[in-house]
Amino acid sequence: MAKPNVSNWDTTGFPALDQFLDEGLGCKNKLITICARPSVGKTAFAVSLIRNMLARDKRILFFSLEMSCKDIIDRLVASISRVSLYNIVNGRFCGGEFDRVARAIEYLWNRHLYIVDIPNVSTKALWDIILTTTMMEMHRPDCILIDHFGLIRGRASSSDIYDSPSGRLKSIASCFSVPVFVMYQLQHPNSRREPTLAELPCVMKFLLVEDSDAVLFLHRHKSQFEAEQSIMAGEDDEKPQQVAKIIIAKNGNGNTGH
Repeated sequence: MAKPNVSNWDTTGFPALDQFLDEGLGCKNKLITICARPSVGKTAFAVSLIRNMLARDKRILFFSLEMSCKDIIDRLVASISRVSLYNIVNGRFCGGEFDRVARAIEYLWNRHLYIVDIPNVSTKALWDIILTTTMMEMHRPDCILIDHFGLIRGRASSSDIYDSPSGRLKSIASCFSVPVFVMYQLQHPNSRREPTLAELPCVMKFLLVEDSDAVLFLHRHKSQFEAEQSIMAGEDDEKPQQVAKIIIAKNGNGNTGH
């Protein structure tokens, strides 16, 4: 089998993050893990990455192991059209919202986005789907995203890098010359402190962190749910949107920071 062409990768679409990831080019062939506690926004961040890369006409392969393809498309349409997800799901539009949603759907239809929403998928199935996608339907993806690591079926307790889910993901990034972004859900949902590598379970710290070229943490002082509850209680007049910090805890290509 001929070796696939090198991925046409250049940026995450977040200039501040690209500065840490070697101006984006450091992502190629790399496994990048993005960790967050529940309700902080790891799927929303993945959707933002997809939106940014589609705007640059990149080919995206997204494994959504938690949400359905329809849910992801709804989120993308909301992000692109700037119409609330609630209005899109319930079909309630005002002003020019319907036209904006229609244009967003047409825009996505003409982009190279392939979503796989198989729950509890194995790493072998991931490999087979990537190989098939690379050779047939959408040719070579420029980026692979997986949401999230905890829902991949495999032997997470193995100390053999080639027999662990994270080791296989690292092999996918290397063999296909493509950046692989994988989400990981942390525990302690009510903690307000910034997450660190020490918060990862021992097995995950040994395998996932060691195999990853970069480990990022998403952190907000208030979860999206808490922000919405504050609005309902009249504690805050702002919209339920909280600034998130991206903490670069490990970076094989450069500096750490936030």
